[in-house]
Amino acid sequence: DLLFVLVFHWGIAGAAGATVLAQVVSCLICLWAMRGLPIPRITLEHTGASAVILSPIASREQPRYRGEEEVCREENTDLRIFGKPSTKLNRRMGVVVRYDALDADLDALRDKTKAAAAKVEVY
Repeated sequence: DLLFVLVFHWGIAGAAGATVLAQVVSCLICLWAMRGLPIPRITLEHTGASAVILSPIASREQPRYRGEEEVCREENTDLRIFGKPSTKLNRRMGVVVRYDALDADLDALRDKTKAAAAKVEVY
């Protein structure tokens, strides 16, 4: 997008063109894989899990968050707040992503990730 919009000055048409180009490349990679051909340089490095942070309220006001500091201190954990200007009931407001070693217990990792997401309160 940035190349087409900022460098070539194509504006919205550039953003649309970049999106279409990305989808074509993605389609070609999928077709390549479906034919059983190897896809180079893609490796699984970690076991990962994610859990969504949903809004329990609906408000036109800027949402505030509590508990994000605690989540950010957890090892191998990333917190992404989407920065939405308002809340709706059950709106996706963010996500917690955790990773561990390849041989880690995925169910335990999912449980830890859900617990971390539950620590983030939207109010």
